[in-house]
Amino acid sequence: NDNLFQKRFVLKFGLLVRQLKQRLTAGNLAAVLDIAASSLAVDWERAIRQSKFNMLGGIMFEKDVREIQRYLESESDTILRKKFLRLIHSASVLAVEDVADARHIFDGQSVADVSSQAALSKSEVKAILANRIDISEKDISDIVI
Repeated sequence: NDNLFQKRFVLKFGLLVRQLKQRLTAGNLAAVLDIAASSLAVDWERAIRQSKFNMLGGIMFEKDVREIQRYLESESDTILRKKFLRLIHSASVLAVEDVADARHIFDGQSVADVSSQAALSKSEVKAILANRIDISEKDISDIVI
């Protein structure tokens, strides 16, 4: 993989995980990694709301989120899908080719996502779309979600 962000994350986080593996039981390590994953997902969500993207940037961000999630799952032997679900939905919105495609993402959120508060609201989808520099405010305001 030639993605510098992913390489750095795996290198630095991997050093931390190796040190923790030497000092913690498997259960405690899983708990620490679960907390770290939750914190990372929330922080990333905040960061994307403060950043601007074009479509390619959205696609790359979506790829980064999925790769880091897989890496953390492999290190913790835990499924972290629920922790990353809002972030994955947000990244998918950032990666849309056309504003209308965001409706499919919004509609694709399951009832379980809504009940677990992992689903994005209509206003959140529009706010994320507003972070795309290649999508006009008019297109965003015209979308029916």
